[in-house]
Formats: sequence, C-alpha cells, structure tokens
Amino acid sequence: MKKIDLIILAAGKSSRFGSLKGFAKYKGKALLESAINLHEKNFYGNTFVIYSRDSMEYKKTLQYKYPKVIFVENKTPEHGPFSSLQAGVERVSANHFFVLPVDCPARN
Repeated sequence: MKKIDLIILAAGKSSRFGSLKGFAKYKGKALLESAINLHEKNFYGNTFVIYSRDSMEYKKTLQYKYPKVIFVENKTPEHGPFSSLQAGVERVSANHFFVLPVDCPARN
C-alpha cells in the first residue's frame, strides 16, 4: 500500500442543501464516512477532514468513531474552498495526497 494522505473539504455551510452534506446517505452510507472508510481500507496515509464553525458537527459526531482522522478547523471558510485546501495542505506529510469535496460519493 502507498502512503497517500486524503484531504476532505467539509467546511461549507450546506445552506442550500438544508443539512450538512457529509451526513447525506449515498447507497446507504454517509458520504463523509464512506470517504474515510475507503481511504483507511486502501491507503496508510493520514485522513484530514477540514471543517469550520458551521460544520463542527462532523468533528463532534465522528472524532471518537474515527480516532485516526485528523480534524482541522478552517477559521476563514468565508474565503471559499481554496482556504480549506490550504488548511489541509499545511498538514500533509505524505509525498502524495488526494483532495475530495465532502459531497462527492466515494465507493469501492
């Protein structure tokens, strides 16, 4: 297995969606948990979930279920997804990494 880190961009408000998109189910599984599980199953790098004060529920709900996941707060989410990417890239330690928006289904 290759060491590849994963940055999941999850700092949005999901205001148009009506609830946090990462908790939405796709084929019976929450989008965010599917991405975490897929990465943990296939790679041995770090998983970073970038959240904000508007999406802090991800950390509250999942930090104990996924103790290896590193939750990173984007303190300036109003600057858009690129600010979340920057927050994640600052923490990457692997030579390679993936970036995945929280609302993209991940499946085996």
